[in-house]
Amino acid sequence: MARPSLFTHRKFSELACLLESDGLAAGHLEILWHAAYESGDADLGSADALERTARWKGEPGKLAAAMVQSGFIDTCQANENHLLRHIVHDLYDHAPAYVQRRMEREQERRKRGITISEIRRDAGRKGGKRNELKQTEANENHLRSNGKQTAQLPHPTPAPNTPHSNTIPLASPTAKVSPKNTRKRDRKLSDEQNAARTGFIEWWTNSAWPKKTGAASYPFNGRDAAAVKKIMECSAIAWDIEKAKALARVFLSDDDRFTLQRGLPLWQLGDGLAHYLSVQARGGFGPWKQSLEKPRDPFDGSSRRYGTPEENRQAIEEARKTAKEFGMNQ
Repeated sequence: MARPSLFTHRKFSELACLLESDGLAAGHLEILWHAAYESGDADLGSADALERTARWKGEPGKLAAAMVQSGFIDTCQANENHLLRHIVHDLYDHAPAYVQRRMEREQERRKRGITISEIRRDAGRKGGKRNELKQTEANENHLRSNGKQTAQLPHPTPAPNTPHSNTIPLASPTAKVSPKNTRKRDRKLSDEQNAARTGFIEWWTNSAWPKKTGAASYPFNGRDAAAVKKIMECSAIAWDIEKAKALARVFLSDDDRFTLQRGLPLWQLGDGLAHYLSVQARGGFGPWKQSLEKPRDPFDGSSRRYGTPEENRQAIEEARKTAKEFGMNQ
């Protein structure tokens, strides 16, 4: 940032007069100084490079000539291509301390013949080693605080270089899968309730659902775990695993195309618990659908599947009544 005395200096007055604007003079000076501060180099290059750096939009060559004439920029002849170089006047003397240190490092780098890419590469290597040492020290402190001795872990044996070494083995159709959620005991449940919950999940995962779909095992997840708890703790089931299995068989017999497209997920049984309890109370989907299905005129433009809207509303009311009898708040 320019010093307050800049705007009363004769150089600034001359530059503003040449550019016919105090704002242009102050703005372009700030941009040029900022670029020199960032690079740690007072050399701004040719006149075209100087004006590009300063974001000059006016007549080409006018800004560079005004800067040189007012004394803010010095010029020197380059040896290699005889181009006129433009240097910020006394940048080191007027720059902040951090810029002076940066300029000293830049001069040292040029004397040593090291490129900026090499400096950045070395800094990245040193930073990586430093982070590795910090992580190792943190691990040792953690093990030491737990009263354990640190041990050097063996390096993993590389996999054999076979044509199919990157393929993932498929699960065996006869393999029994124990869902991750069943290993974690729910502390809010008793031992009997946990046993019923675990038994139902394993039955669904390894027997009922694979038998219905032909898959190896059911992909049990957290949403299914919440559904199992909701099913088991309702008053119609009351943590009876056989009653839960009977209700699940009713759900698996549903031939609704949307349910089948979803893959008969267990969480859907939990979401539609009142509906499936009502179907079970009527004897399953066969009698339940017979009570709802009515013959209709194929040319009436109706797209409903079961009965009239009035009959469907009656069925919904009956389902709610059944759920209320079972003590479910739905």
